[in-house]
Amino acid sequence: MGLLSALSAFFSKFPNFARRPGWIAAHAESLRLHRFPTEDEDGDEENLGRQSKFRFRLNFKMIFLFVGMITATILLVKFVDPSHIKNLARPQASYSSSVVPMWASSNTESETTPVLGQSSFDFAMYFPAEGNNFFPLVASYNEPPRHRPKTPLFVPFTRNHNMMRQTILGYIASGWPREDIIIIDNSGTADANNLKLLSPDNPFFLDYDLFRYRYGVSILQTSVLLNFAQIQNFMLRVAMARHWPYFFWSHMDVGILSHEEETPYTSFYTRVLNVLDEAEKGRISGKKWAAKFFNFDYLTLINVEAWRHVGQWDVFIPYYATDCDAYGRVKMLGYQIDGVHAGHIWDVNNFVEDPEARFFPPAVEPKSEKDSDSANHTSEDNAPGSARFQALREELQKIQDAKMSDSKGRNTWQNMQKGGKGEPWTYDPKGFQVAWWEMAEDGRKLFRHKWGEGGCDLFEEKKTIEDMWKDVKDDEK
Repeated sequence: MGLLSALSAFFSKFPNFARRPGWIAAHAESLRLHRFPTEDEDGDEENLGRQSKFRFRLNFKMIFLFVGMITATILLVKFVDPSHIKNLARPQASYSSSVVPMWASSNTESETTPVLGQSSFDFAMYFPAEGNNFFPLVASYNEPPRHRPKTPLFVPFTRNHNMMRQTILGYIASGWPREDIIIIDNSGTADANNLKLLSPDNPFFLDYDLFRYRYGVSILQTSVLLNFAQIQNFMLRVAMARHWPYFFWSHMDVGILSHEEETPYTSFYTRVLNVLDEAEKGRISGKKWAAKFFNFDYLTLINVEAWRHVGQWDVFIPYYATDCDAYGRVKMLGYQIDGVHAGHIWDVNNFVEDPEARFFPPAVEPKSEKDSDSANHTSEDNAPGSARFQALREELQKIQDAKMSDSKGRNTWQNMQKGGKGEPWTYDPKGFQVAWWEMAEDGRKLFRHKWGEGGCDLFEEKKTIEDMWKDVKDDEK
């Protein structure tokens, strides 16, 4: 009724309509330049009466149509949720006191919707997962709960497809929902990967079909090659655009397993949800935290609102020492960085062979009841702490130990592949490695220029925001 009253008040401002409610319908004929009598009309009073009846019927139809349109508008406003209509939905600045938008729906179809959406038009360079049946199947004891918050997980990629594959399979096998995982294709190869223009021995090659159609993971491209600091800013910007109060990100050179050796057993992902629950309670109650580190920053939970205050990562310190700068400012501004735990996270520089078979148990569904006790489907294979798990845990530990003792450094995995020369948008692999290290060293130099001589932990060294660039002279170029 409020809408009808508003419409009446609006039209009452026009004198003609106020005096004669049927004015609009009655003057419909005046839209014609002139009306000539038909053969059946001679202009006498009888025909004038017919014309009057005709106009009455026309007026009635117009009024009926007008009332119908108003009724339809009222019903539309009352029963249709505007948030489901993209152009009418009004985005909120932040969800500082609510995590409702981050909860998965109880609807099965909605639960498996990629966390960035299903439409490739949401982002010009976004490639969502396609299909409903994804493999390998997650062990029943690691399946994520049906009612859970959304847990967006970014995993940036630049080089080495096999390392990325191992990382993604580790997260999926440990219970992380496939639809919440987003690979950031930061290969700098434009559309070459999604158009399948790169060979597998190209260090920048990424198999879109494998991740999207088999593993159920989405891919988001960067428009150009970004350095580490720029990637951090990119992830924050995407999260802010989607109004996410938090998100996770992971290095791509990690091995992930749950603590299957522990009883009672709790999956890696369930522990992550427990950490998130406590973190969200703290965030909503006003606790100042900026990040939660799972085994340093190999896996990190980010509080988006805190970083609005901290500000951007310094893109002029592109790689090494950029974390010293960013996390130093975090602590100077009174925010906490907490260490938390969810399971095994190894820092690796190599990958295991046949990762699908190593990270996932064999199919658990027998072909028939007769096959239920088959040696190929034993309960031991499909329970926490199996021989398969123990062997994989041992191998990942050996790979990490080898990485820590490698005289060539921690990042030898980045330079494993040498192919792809001459392929579209492909930087020379040897040249890329040289350029990368030179940029990293220049960043370290700039870090010292910005903060003065000292170590990585700026807060421990009693640095303050006022110490930033304090040694730079006004006329320095």
